[in-house]
Amino acid sequence: MLLAFTGCTLITDEAIEAKFGDASADADADTDTDTDSDTASDTDTASDTDTASDTDTSGETGLPDTGDTGPIPTDGTADWTDAGTLPEARAYATAVFDGSGSRALVFGGLSYHQLAESVVSYDVGTAAWSTVATRGTSPGGRIGHGAMVDVTTDRMLLFFGETSHELSDGVFALDLSSLVWAHLSAAGVAPEPRTGAAVVVDEGGSRAIIVGGKGYNGLLDDVWALDLTVTGSAAWSELSPSGTMGPRAFAAAALDPDHRSLYLFGGVGYHGLAEDIACLDLDTMAWSAPTLLGDAPLPAEDMSATWAEEYGGALVQGGAAYHGMLDQTWLFLGSAVCTLEGIELSNLGDTPSVARGAALAWLPGDAQGLSVGGQGMHALSNAARSVAP
Repeated sequence: MLLAFTGCTLITDEAIEAKFGDASADADADTDTDTDSDTASDTDTASDTDTASDTDTSGETGLPDTGDTGPIPTDGTADWTDAGTLPEARAYATAVFDGSGSRALVFGGLSYHQLAESVVSYDVGTAAWSTVATRGTSPGGRIGHGAMVDVTTDRMLLFFGETSHELSDGVFALDLSSLVWAHLSAAGVAPEPRTGAAVVVDEGGSRAIIVGGKGYNGLLDDVWALDLTVTGSAAWSELSPSGTMGPRAFAAAALDPDHRSLYLFGGVGYHGLAEDIACLDLDTMAWSAPTLLGDAPLPAEDMSATWAEEYGGALVQGGAAYHGMLDQTWLFLGSAVCTLEGIELSNLGDTPSVARGAALAWLPGDAQGLSVGGQGMHALSNAARSVAP
């Protein structure tokens, strides 16, 4: 989502109110904010979802018993449960899992009348939320950024995005032990400033892949890699895949590590919402439309996605379609290179309200997704919910 950005126009309280309305009185755990999209589609989205029976689980962990022989099978439901309340409502933030700290970290996003620059933490063991006290060179408040954890150096990395004054081409690193921010310098020619790019982790966390987004001169379809194995630094390189995904921004992304396939769900192109899933084979570096069996997602922007590793699939949630916001949840199971089986899950339990721009992270120890915040029909959300497919 691009916030009223023209040139280097400051995003003021008045501009945010004009776009989102003054809904601060409604900022509770179950509400979200109404708006038109600032992208080429100018659309909002809505939908109803059916529900089915409860998820069957067994064993001491509460997870389905698969005998450790393969992915956990899904029963076709998304079982949602309350995961507490954020310190402040926000949408269009990023969420990552920090395995060394057994926590999820949420950064940035849109809060009321400003862009958020705080880091908040969800303790997986205690299910408690807290604000993280950081030091150093902060990235500042922003939206439209990407995030990942560099497991080799125990850092959270933030990429690009939109501040109150400009589009960013910066990369920032938060040391997860010292909690000190620093601007990450990288060798090579860097990508141009952008917002709404797709960011995924490749090769066990040693490389970031950045795809598309929206720059000063329009939508982008380029692909970049940031190599994090360079001693004491990092190095940019532009990749040159065959085929094309078409210029696209604000897509949800997930990477199938077993089949080396990067998937883009939804997003905005020059002629409206993207109606297809795009797949990049990272071994052959070729774009294609994946082989898709079963259910297809609806065309939408500002969807949320994460790779559900125990299930072997991409978990996709929400978004903004042509006629309203979505509350659907999908699981796309990867079975081969650029091959998916789509399952629209029946929502059960404490289902989120219709929302776009929620932050979604996968908690591998619990085999659950964590959905945080988002924007709906009337207010920004400060709710967090976990979901088991």
